[in-house]
This record gives sequence, C-alpha cells and structure tokens, in this order.
Amino acid sequence: MQKTSVDIYTAMLGLSLLAIIVAIIFMLLEMAAYNWDYKAQAARGLGWLRPPAAIERMAASDAPLPELRLPRGYHA
Repeated sequence: MQKTSVDIYTAMLGLSLLAIIVAIIFMLLEMAAYNWDYKAQAARGLGWLRPPAAIERMAASDAPLPELRLPRGYHA
C-alpha cells in the first residue's frame, strides 16, 4: 500500500469542510433560538411589515408615477 501525502490542497479541502460544519452548527443554534420557525409564521401578522398607506394607495390607483428628478449636478 502506498501512503498518500497530505499537500496544501488537501489541507484546504479539510479546512473548508470544517468551516461548512461549523456554519451548519451555528445555523442550527440560530434556528433553535427562534423555535425552528423557518417559515416566519409569527412575523406574518405584524403590521409594521406592511408598506405605508400612501404607497398602497399609489399602487392601487391608475395614476402615473411621479417624475423622478435627479439632484443638481447629476445627468442621466
């Protein structure tokens, strides 16, 4: 049997595997802190996630959008 030598590329592959494993562990810890609610069901009923009423009225109307003006010194 031949003994394989560990070169820098094999070491970097091992380090990347270790980094992925550590990232998965931290992701699991973060999900556990939020009671495994990965679909954000608790946040769906929050009112602060809705856009302001003026934006909703503008989206519902057929009026054209206001003209976009660039600040002085900017050219399109």
